[in-house]
Amino acid sequence: MQPPQMAFGPSVLIIDDEPGIRALLLQALHGWGYEAFAAASLREAREFLQARQVDAIACDGMLEDGLGMDFVNQLRWAHDFTPVLFISGSVRPKSSDDPHLSILPKPFDMAVFRAALEALLRSSERPSLQAIPGQREARSGRP
Repeated sequence: MQPPQMAFGPSVLIIDDEPGIRALLLQALHGWGYEAFAAASLREAREFLQARQVDAIACDGMLEDGLGMDFVNQLRWAHDFTPVLFISGSVRPKSSDDPHLSILPKPFDMAVFRAALEALLRSSERPSLQAIPGQREARSGRP
């Protein structure tokens, strides 16, 4: 007999070099039923994304090893249209024509963060994101 598989909602990669923000977002996302991961740098995020696909990314604007918007542009250049919630207190990008990008200024309320992330996921055309967090069956075959 196999143990029951855990069900997870959409997966989110948090990219932020502030440990407190990473921990807060990880805890909140897990509490809301998301499968959440964290990277402290753009380098760590690139390595993680080479090994695993996620449903969304929450990315800080300014990290020690580069600008979050440059990272988003690199993703798009590589034809990766993973939805990105761009969060920043210092970098204010111009509005974007990218339908898979939302901008959330810091500081933000966690309810606003959650609403922005959920709206971004709902607006995505990726069918795997239609499930409500915690209601989707465990993934199989994904790294």
